[in-house]
Amino acid sequence: MIQAEALDEPTSPVFGDEHSSDATKTENTQDMRGEPTSQTVPEDADPAESDHEQTQSGDESDDPSMRIDDFDWTGLEATYQSRMEQAAEEEGQLYQEFNHLIEFFGIWASTIQNHEEERSAKRLKTRVFHVENSEAELEKKRQHYIKVVNAFQSALALLNG
Repeated sequence: MIQAEALDEPTSPVFGDEHSSDATKTENTQDMRGEPTSQTVPEDADPAESDHEQTQSGDESDDPSMRIDDFDWTGLEATYQSRMEQAAEEEGQLYQEFNHLIEFFGIWASTIQNHEEERSAKRLKTRVFHVENSEAELEKKRQHYIKVVNAFQSALALLNG
């Protein structure tokens, strides 16, 4: 993601003002549950120090006598259910798109098959015509040779006879 600082353009109020006059910026991070959080950090702050401060502020309950806050299992389950429903909806849309494409492919394939059947029938007719024409030409030549042989035989018979 390109940050507005690199572009030297003002940012929208939705993402926070990273160009404030007191040399601070807003860092967008995620907590342990993956929920987005943001915190204001001085611009000249070292990122390593920022991480160290986060762990220190998150470790305030290091005292074993203090009770650890209960985890929001119902929230986790609700988040899980909503994300599963979202994934199922996306999967359903993909399935519908896939079925539409398969239907389109079936139409395309049957059209190609019909076209190829027509072409192959025309090729067969052309070949049959060529073979029949060749057979007719061959028969004409055979008849011509028979007549020539008969003419030679009758000419020999007249000479010998």
